[in-house]
Amino acid sequence: CLLGAVGIFRDMSEYETMIEQLTHVHKMEAVGQLAGGVAHDLNNMLGGIIGAAELIKFRMQSKELPDIERLVNLIFESSERAADLTSNLLSFSRKGKIVSSPVSLQDIIESTIAIAEPTIDKRIELTADLPEGEIQVIGDPAQLQNALLNLIINARDALPSGGKIRISLDTKKLDKEWCDKSAFDVTPGEYACIRVEDNGTGIAPELQKRIFEPFFTTKAEGKGTGLGLASVYGAINSHHGALTLESEIDKGSTFRILLPLSHETRSHETQNELPAPQGMGTVLIVDDEMMLRTTAKLMLEDCGYKVFVAGDAEEGIETYKKNADKIDIVLLDMVMPKMNGAEVYAELSIINPEVKVIMTSGFTQNEHIPQGIAAFIKKPYRRGDLSNAIYLAMNS
Repeated sequence: CLLGAVGIFRDMSEYETMIEQLTHVHKMEAVGQLAGGVAHDLNNMLGGIIGAAELIKFRMQSKELPDIERLVNLIFESSERAADLTSNLLSFSRKGKIVSSPVSLQDIIESTIAIAEPTIDKRIELTADLPEGEIQVIGDPAQLQNALLNLIINARDALPSGGKIRISLDTKKLDKEWCDKSAFDVTPGEYACIRVEDNGTGIAPELQKRIFEPFFTTKAEGKGTGLGLASVYGAINSHHGALTLESEIDKGSTFRILLPLSHETRSHETQNELPAPQGMGTVLIVDDEMMLRTTAKLMLEDCGYKVFVAGDAEEGIETYKKNADKIDIVLLDMVMPKMNGAEVYAELSIINPEVKVIMTSGFTQNEHIPQGIAAFIKKPYRRGDLSNAIYLAMNS
Protein backbone atom coordinates (compact mmCIF):
# COMPACT_ATOMS: atom_id res chain seq x y z
CA CYS A 1 0.00 0.00 0.00
CA LEU A 2 1.06 3.60 -0.48
CA LEU A 3 2.57 4.93 2.74
CA GLY A 4 3.52 8.41 1.54
CA ALA A 5 5.12 10.58 -1.13
CA VAL A 6 8.26 12.66 -1.35
CA GLY A 7 8.31 15.86 -3.35
CA ILE A 8 11.56 17.55 -4.40
CA PHE A 9 11.47 21.17 -5.51
CA ARG A 10 14.43 22.99 -7.01
CA ASP A 11 14.63 26.65 -7.91
CA MET A 12 15.85 26.56 -11.56
CA SER A 13 15.67 30.30 -12.15
CA GLU A 14 19.37 30.87 -11.35
CA TYR A 15 20.36 27.94 -13.58
CA GLU A 16 18.22 29.24 -16.47
CA THR A 17 19.66 32.72 -16.06
CA MET A 18 23.19 31.31 -16.28
CA ILE A 19 22.32 29.37 -19.46
CA GLU A 20 20.89 32.53 -20.98
CA GLN A 21 24.02 34.49 -20.07
CA LEU A 22 26.26 31.81 -21.56
CA THR A 23 24.25 32.03 -24.77
CA HIS A 24 25.10 35.73 -24.86
CA VAL A 25 28.76 34.82 -24.43
CA HIS A 26 28.64 32.62 -27.54
CA LYS A 27 26.99 35.49 -29.43
CA MET A 28 29.84 37.77 -28.33
CA GLU A 29 32.37 35.24 -29.63
CA ALA A 30 30.56 35.23 -32.97
CA VAL A 31 30.91 39.03 -33.08
CA GLY A 32 34.65 38.59 -32.60
CA GLN A 33 34.79 36.16 -35.52
CA LEU A 34 32.79 38.60 -37.64
CA ALA A 35 35.27 41.36 -36.81
CA GLY A 36 38.08 39.13 -38.07
CA GLY A 37 36.28 38.44 -41.34
CA VAL A 38 35.48 42.11 -41.93
CA ALA A 39 39.09 43.03 -41.20
CA HIS A 40 40.31 40.46 -43.74
CA ASP A 41 38.04 41.71 -46.54
CA LEU A 42 38.80 45.35 -45.79
CA ASN A 43 42.54 44.64 -45.79
CA ASN A 44 42.20 43.26 -49.32
CA MET A 45 40.56 46.46 -50.51
CA LEU A 46 43.08 48.63 -48.68
CA GLY A 47 45.89 46.71 -50.34
CA GLY A 48 44.57 47.72 -53.74
CA ILE A 49 44.14 51.35 -52.69
CA ILE A 50 47.63 51.60 -51.22
CA GLY A 51 49.22 49.83 -54.17
CA ALA A 52 47.47 52.03 -56.76
CA ALA A 53 48.29 55.23 -54.86
CA GLU A 54 51.94 54.28 -54.55
CA LEU A 55 52.23 53.56 -58.26
CA ILE A 56 50.74 56.96 -59.10
CA LYS A 57 53.17 58.68 -56.73
CA PHE A 58 56.16 56.72 -58.03
CA ARG A 59 55.41 57.55 -61.66
CA MET A 60 54.86 61.27 -61.17
CA GLN A 61 57.90 62.07 -59.01
CA SER A 62 59.72 63.62 -61.97
CA LYS A 63 56.81 65.93 -62.84
CA GLU A 64 55.59 69.22 -61.33
CA LEU A 65 52.29 68.00 -59.85
CA PRO A 66 52.29 69.19 -56.22
CA ASP A 67 48.49 69.26 -55.79
CA ILE A 68 48.05 65.74 -57.13
CA GLU A 69 50.89 64.50 -54.96
CA ARG A 70 49.22 66.04 -51.91
CA LEU A 71 45.99 64.19 -52.73
CA VAL A 72 47.87 60.93 -53.20
CA ASN A 73 49.50 61.43 -49.80
CA LEU A 74 46.01 61.82 -48.32
CA ILE A 75 45.06 58.48 -49.88
CA PHE A 76 48.10 56.93 -48.21
CA GLU A 77 47.32 58.43 -44.81
CA SER A 78 43.64 57.44 -44.89
CA SER A 79 44.37 53.93 -46.09
CA GLU A 80 47.07 53.32 -43.52
CA ARG A 81 44.84 54.60 -40.71
CA ALA A 82 42.15 52.16 -41.85
CA ALA A 83 44.77 49.39 -42.01
CA ASP A 84 45.77 50.19 -38.42
CA LEU A 85 42.11 49.96 -37.39
CA THR A 86 41.70 46.51 -38.96
CA SER A 87 44.90 45.45 -37.21
CA ASN A 88 43.34 46.51 -33.91
CA LEU A 89 40.15 44.58 -34.73
CA LEU A 90 42.16 41.45 -35.47
CA SER A 91 44.05 41.86 -32.21
CA PHE A 92 40.80 42.33 -30.27
CA SER A 93 39.17 39.25 -31.85
CA ARG A 94 42.26 37.05 -31.49
CA LYS A 95 41.95 33.71 -29.79
CA GLY A 96 44.87 31.64 -28.55
CA LYS A 97 47.75 31.82 -26.11
CA ILE A 98 48.21 34.79 -23.81
CA VAL A 99 51.20 36.82 -24.92
CA SER A 100 53.64 38.38 -22.46
CA SER A 101 55.86 41.05 -23.97
CA PRO A 102 56.80 44.69 -23.34
CA VAL A 103 53.74 46.81 -24.22
CA SER A 104 53.42 50.57 -24.61
CA LEU A 105 50.33 51.71 -22.73
CA GLN A 106 50.17 54.84 -24.91
CA ASP A 107 49.80 52.53 -27.94
CA ILE A 108 47.15 50.43 -26.16
CA ILE A 109 45.10 53.50 -25.21
CA GLU A 110 45.32 55.11 -28.66
CA SER A 111 44.37 51.92 -30.52
CA THR A 112 41.47 51.22 -28.14
CA ILE A 113 40.10 54.72 -28.58
CA ALA A 114 40.26 54.22 -32.36
CA ILE A 115 38.03 51.15 -31.99
CA ALA A 116 35.68 52.69 -29.39
CA GLU A 117 35.04 56.11 -30.97
CA PRO A 118 32.68 54.90 -33.74
CA THR A 119 30.44 53.25 -31.09
CA ILE A 120 30.13 56.34 -28.89
CA ASP A 121 27.28 58.84 -29.07
CA LYS A 122 28.40 62.15 -30.61
CA ARG A 123 27.13 63.88 -27.48
CA ILE A 124 29.86 62.16 -25.49
CA GLU A 125 33.30 63.78 -25.48
CA LEU A 126 36.08 61.16 -25.33
CA THR A 127 39.53 62.56 -24.51
CA ALA A 128 42.93 61.16 -23.58
CA ASP A 129 45.66 62.76 -21.47
CA LEU A 130 48.87 60.84 -22.18
CA PRO A 131 52.43 61.67 -21.07
CA GLU A 132 55.20 62.18 -23.61
CA GLY A 133 57.60 59.63 -22.12
CA GLU A 134 56.66 56.04 -22.93
CA ILE A 135 55.10 54.02 -20.11
CA GLN A 136 55.27 50.28 -20.65
CA VAL A 137 54.32 47.06 -18.87
CA ILE A 138 54.73 43.35 -19.52
CA GLY A 139 51.47 41.97 -20.81
CA ASP A 140 49.14 40.73 -23.50
CA PRO A 141 48.12 43.62 -25.80
CA ALA A 142 44.80 42.01 -26.76
CA GLN A 143 43.80 41.37 -23.13
CA LEU A 144 44.74 44.87 -22.03
CA GLN A 145 42.93 46.42 -24.98
CA ASN A 146 39.85 44.32 -24.23
CA ALA A 147 39.91 45.40 -20.57
CA LEU A 148 40.20 49.08 -21.46
CA LEU A 149 37.50 48.80 -24.12
CA ASN A 150 35.10 47.29 -21.58
CA LEU A 151 35.71 50.20 -19.19
CA ILE A 152 35.08 52.73 -21.98
CA ILE A 153 31.84 50.95 -22.95
CA ASN A 154 30.79 50.90 -19.29
CA ALA A 155 31.44 54.67 -19.08
CA ARG A 156 29.52 55.23 -22.32
CA ASP A 157 26.50 53.38 -20.94
CA ALA A 158 26.58 55.61 -17.85
CA LEU A 159 26.08 58.67 -20.11
CA PRO A 160 22.67 58.14 -21.77
CA SER A 161 22.25 61.89 -22.39
CA GLY A 162 25.87 62.68 -23.20
CA GLY A 163 28.81 63.82 -21.11
CA LYS A 164 32.54 63.28 -20.85
CA ILE A 165 34.87 60.30 -20.74
CA ARG A 166 38.50 61.04 -19.91
CA ILE A 167 41.35 58.53 -20.07
CA SER A 168 44.63 59.45 -18.44
CA LEU A 169 47.93 57.70 -17.86
CA ASP A 170 50.63 58.26 -15.26
CA THR A 171 52.69 56.32 -12.73
CA LYS A 172 52.08 55.61 -9.06
CA LYS A 173 54.17 54.07 -6.28
CA LEU A 174 52.35 51.44 -4.20
CA ASP A 175 53.62 50.93 -0.66
CA LYS A 176 53.30 47.82 1.52
CA GLU A 177 50.33 49.17 3.44
CA TRP A 178 48.34 49.76 0.21
CA CYS A 179 49.25 46.31 -1.14
CA ASP A 180 48.31 44.55 2.10
CA LYS A 181 44.83 46.13 2.01
CA SER A 182 44.24 45.36 -1.66
CA ALA A 183 42.09 42.42 -2.74
CA PHE A 184 44.67 41.82 -5.50
CA ASP A 185 47.97 39.99 -5.10
CA VAL A 186 50.23 42.97 -5.68
CA THR A 187 53.67 43.81 -4.32
CA PRO A 188 55.10 47.23 -3.46
CA GLY A 189 56.76 49.10 -6.31
CA GLU A 190 56.26 51.37 -9.31
CA TYR A 191 53.01 50.93 -11.24
CA ALA A 192 51.44 52.39 -14.36
CA CYS A 193 48.02 53.88 -13.64
CA ILE A 194 45.29 54.13 -16.29
CA ARG A 195 42.28 56.17 -15.18
CA VAL A 196 38.92 55.95 -16.98
CA GLU A 197 36.65 58.73 -15.68
CA ASP A 198 33.10 59.68 -16.60
CA ASN A 199 30.64 62.23 -15.27
CA GLY A 200 27.65 59.93 -15.67
CA THR A 201 25.03 58.32 -13.48
CA GLY A 202 27.45 56.75 -11.02
CA ILE A 203 27.14 53.45 -9.15
CA ALA A 204 25.28 53.04 -5.87
CA PRO A 205 27.46 52.03 -2.87
CA GLU A 206 25.57 48.75 -2.33
CA LEU A 207 26.27 47.75 -5.96
CA GLN A 208 29.95 48.63 -6.01
CA LYS A 209 30.81 45.50 -4.04
CA ARG A 210 29.23 43.27 -6.69
CA ILE A 211 30.01 44.88 -10.05
CA PHE A 212 33.02 42.62 -10.73
CA GLU A 213 31.01 39.44 -10.09
CA PRO A 214 30.42 37.28 -13.20
CA PHE A 215 26.86 37.63 -14.58
CA PHE A 216 26.02 40.53 -12.28
CA THR A 217 24.54 43.44 -14.22
CA THR A 218 22.33 46.42 -13.50
CA LYS A 219 21.44 46.85 -17.18
CA ALA A 220 18.05 45.96 -18.63
CA GLU A 221 17.47 42.50 -20.01
CA GLY A 222 19.26 42.06 -23.32
CA LYS A 223 21.47 45.11 -22.72
CA GLY A 224 24.36 43.41 -20.92
CA THR A 225 25.79 40.02 -20.06
CA GLY A 226 27.29 40.88 -16.69
CA LEU A 227 30.67 39.66 -17.95
CA GLY A 228 32.33 42.90 -19.08
CA LEU A 229 33.69 44.10 -15.73
CA ALA A 230 34.32 40.51 -14.62
CA SER A 231 36.59 40.05 -17.64
CA VAL A 232 38.38 43.31 -16.78
CA TYR A 233 38.94 42.03 -13.23
CA GLY A 234 40.31 38.72 -14.53
CA ALA A 235 42.60 40.35 -17.10
CA ILE A 236 44.13 42.79 -14.61
CA ASN A 237 44.54 40.04 -12.01
CA SER A 238 46.37 37.85 -14.57
CA HIS A 239 48.75 40.78 -15.20
CA HIS A 240 49.61 40.96 -11.46
CA GLY A 241 47.89 44.32 -11.25
CA ALA A 242 45.01 45.89 -9.35
CA LEU A 243 41.70 47.52 -10.19
CA THR A 244 39.95 50.18 -8.11
CA LEU A 245 36.68 52.08 -8.34
CA GLU A 246 35.44 55.40 -6.96
CA SER A 247 31.87 56.41 -7.75
CA GLU A 248 29.08 58.72 -6.59
CA ILE A 249 25.49 58.76 -7.75
CA ASP A 250 24.92 61.48 -10.41
CA LYS A 251 28.57 62.54 -10.24
CA GLY A 252 30.27 59.77 -12.17
CA SER A 253 32.80 56.98 -11.77
CA THR A 254 36.56 56.55 -11.92
CA PHE A 255 38.15 53.18 -12.60
CA ARG A 256 41.89 52.81 -12.09
CA ILE A 257 43.95 50.06 -13.66
CA LEU A 258 47.30 49.56 -11.91
CA LEU A 259 49.96 47.48 -13.68
CA PRO A 260 53.60 46.82 -12.69
CA LEU A 261 55.97 49.03 -14.68
CA SER A 262 58.49 47.43 -17.01
CA HIS A 263 61.79 48.85 -18.21
CA GLU A 264 62.56 46.11 -20.73
CA THR A 265 63.60 47.19 -24.20
CA ARG A 266 60.68 47.04 -26.61
CA SER A 267 61.18 46.51 -30.33
CA HIS A 268 59.69 49.35 -32.37
CA GLU A 269 58.18 48.60 -35.75
CA THR A 270 59.21 51.20 -38.26
CA GLN A 271 56.67 52.77 -40.59
CA ASN A 272 59.38 54.01 -42.95
CA GLU A 273 59.00 52.98 -46.56
CA LEU A 274 61.56 50.37 -47.63
CA PRO A 275 63.48 50.94 -50.86
CA ALA A 276 62.31 48.61 -53.64
CA PRO A 277 65.29 46.71 -55.07
CA GLN A 278 65.31 45.85 -58.77
CA GLY A 279 65.15 42.15 -59.43
CA MET A 280 65.17 39.57 -62.19
CA GLY A 281 63.03 36.49 -62.62
CA THR A 282 59.40 35.46 -62.90
CA VAL A 283 56.70 35.61 -60.22
CA LEU A 284 53.31 33.88 -60.16
CA ILE A 285 50.67 35.81 -58.19
CA VAL A 286 47.75 33.71 -56.94
CA ASP A 287 45.04 35.89 -55.35
CA ASP A 288 41.26 35.93 -55.68
CA GLU A 289 41.14 39.74 -55.26
CA MET A 290 41.40 41.43 -58.65
CA MET A 291 42.61 44.75 -57.21
CA LEU A 292 45.50 43.12 -55.40
CA ARG A 293 46.48 40.97 -58.40
CA THR A 294 46.58 44.06 -60.60
CA THR A 295 48.53 46.33 -58.27
CA ALA A 296 50.97 43.59 -57.22
CA LYS A 297 51.62 42.76 -60.88
CA LEU A 298 52.34 46.41 -61.74
CA MET A 299 54.54 46.85 -58.67
CA LEU A 300 56.66 43.83 -59.55
CA GLU A 301 56.89 44.73 -63.23
CA ASP A 302 58.17 48.16 -62.19
CA CYS A 303 60.87 46.36 -60.20
CA GLY A 304 61.99 44.32 -63.21
CA TYR A 305 60.11 41.04 -62.72
CA LYS A 306 58.04 39.11 -65.24
CA VAL A 307 54.66 38.20 -63.80
CA PHE A 308 51.97 35.54 -64.25
CA VAL A 309 48.62 36.03 -62.47
CA ALA A 310 45.91 33.59 -61.37
CA GLY A 311 42.52 34.47 -59.91
CA ASP A 312 41.92 31.34 -57.84
CA ALA A 313 43.59 28.22 -56.49
CA GLU A 314 42.81 25.95 -59.44
CA GLU A 315 44.04 28.48 -61.99
CA GLY A 316 47.19 29.02 -59.92
CA ILE A 317 48.01 25.30 -59.80
CA GLU A 318 47.35 24.90 -63.52
CA THR A 319 49.45 27.96 -64.40
CA TYR A 320 52.33 26.68 -62.28
CA LYS A 321 52.06 23.19 -63.78
CA LYS A 322 52.40 24.63 -67.33
CA ASN A 323 55.19 27.10 -66.47
CA ALA A 324 57.10 25.55 -63.56
CA ASP A 325 60.37 25.81 -65.46
CA LYS A 326 59.89 29.58 -65.91
CA ILE A 327 58.43 30.58 -62.51
CA ASP A 328 61.01 31.40 -59.84
CA ILE A 329 58.66 32.20 -56.96
CA VAL A 330 54.94 32.21 -56.10
CA LEU A 331 53.13 34.98 -54.20
CA LEU A 332 50.22 33.02 -52.70
CA ASP A 333 47.14 34.34 -50.88
CA MET A 334 46.42 32.41 -47.69
CA VAL A 335 42.61 32.78 -47.69
CA MET A 336 40.76 31.88 -50.92
CA PRO A 337 37.51 30.08 -51.76
CA LYS A 338 37.51 26.32 -52.48
CA MET A 339 41.21 25.80 -51.56
CA ASN A 340 43.25 27.80 -49.07
CA GLY A 341 46.88 28.77 -49.44
CA ALA A 342 48.21 25.83 -47.44
CA GLU A 343 46.37 23.37 -49.69
CA VAL A 344 47.65 25.11 -52.83
CA TYR A 345 51.20 25.05 -51.45
CA ALA A 346 50.89 21.29 -50.91
CA GLU A 347 49.82 20.82 -54.54
CA LEU A 348 52.64 23.02 -55.84
CA SER A 349 55.13 21.04 -53.75
CA ILE A 350 54.04 17.86 -55.52
CA ILE A 351 54.74 19.47 -58.90
CA ASN A 352 58.07 20.87 -57.67
CA PRO A 353 59.37 19.93 -54.19
CA GLU A 354 61.75 22.92 -54.37
CA VAL A 355 59.02 25.48 -55.09
CA LYS A 356 59.55 28.87 -53.41
CA VAL A 357 56.38 30.39 -51.99
CA ILE A 358 55.71 33.65 -50.20
CA MET A 359 52.41 33.52 -48.30
CA THR A 360 50.33 36.66 -47.89
CA SER A 361 47.22 37.36 -45.79
CA GLY A 362 45.21 40.10 -44.14
CA PHE A 363 45.15 37.94 -41.02
CA THR A 364 48.08 37.62 -38.63
CA GLN A 365 51.02 35.35 -39.36
CA ASN A 366 49.93 32.57 -36.99
CA GLU A 367 46.87 31.64 -39.09
CA HIS A 368 47.95 28.09 -40.03
CA ILE A 369 51.03 29.07 -42.04
CA PRO A 370 52.58 25.84 -43.41
CA GLN A 371 56.18 24.85 -42.76
CA GLY A 372 58.63 25.26 -45.62
CA ILE A 373 57.47 28.54 -47.15
CA ALA A 374 60.11 31.11 -48.05
CA ALA A 375 58.45 34.08 -46.29
CA PHE A 376 55.22 35.65 -45.09
CA ILE A 377 54.07 39.20 -45.92
CA LYS A 378 51.02 40.79 -44.29
CA LYS A 379 48.38 42.66 -46.26
CA PRO A 380 48.15 45.47 -47.04
CA TYR A 381 51.75 45.62 -48.24
CA ARG A 382 53.65 48.37 -50.00
CA ARG A 383 55.90 48.23 -53.03
CA GLY A 384 59.12 48.17 -51.00
CA ASP A 385 57.83 45.48 -48.62
CA LEU A 386 56.78 43.23 -51.50
CA SER A 387 59.90 43.75 -53.60
CA ASN A 388 62.20 43.16 -50.61
CA ALA A 389 60.39 39.97 -49.59
CA ILE A 390 60.65 38.55 -53.11
CA TYR A 391 64.25 39.68 -53.61
CA LEU A 392 65.38 38.13 -50.30
CA ALA A 393 63.45 34.89 -50.88
CA MET A 394 64.81 34.45 -54.39
CA ASN A 395 68.38 35.10 -53.31
CA SER A 396 68.36 33.01 -50.13
